[in-house]
Amino acid sequence: MAELGGLDGVVVCVGVAAFGPASDVEDAVSEHLMAVNALAPMAFLRAAVDRVSEGGVLAAVTGIVAESAPARMADYAAAKAALATWLTAVRREQRRRGVSVLEINLPHMDTGFAGRAVVGEAPPLPRGLAVQEAVDTIVQALSEGAKLVRPGSGTALEVVR
Repeated sequence: MAELGGLDGVVVCVGVAAFGPASDVEDAVSEHLMAVNALAPMAFLRAAVDRVSEGGVLAAVTGIVAESAPARMADYAAAKAALATWLTAVRREQRRRGVSVLEINLPHMDTGFAGRAVVGEAPPLPRGLAVQEAVDTIVQALSEGAKLVRPGSGTALEVVR
């Protein structure tokens, strides 16, 4: 990597969901959700941060659950919210280095993700956003040094600079 001059950017998109009342979620499941949805992306980005060149970007997918904290998704939402908070702090730290930090706060996507939960069944969900639409917006945000991609008003997604 050093021979190539470092990294231009790193995007982390990992996650696992679980559904059900908070009182029913076993501690082991909660720990798994936190490890996969918060701690693993943090560790990966932490390892990359000093290798990303000035003008580069660090990014991670959080999801609308980080803001909305829906019922029957408390532990999943808490893990994504933890990652969102971490990204905000790292954005402040990296500003002087000229490295952008992008939070990708996506709505429900049309990927089948909710159907692969480690526990429980997803509640009825709205029609998911098309993957290509999300990818196009994320690529735009990465190239513009944006700080946030989120569900928009009047558009599926908006880019916040």
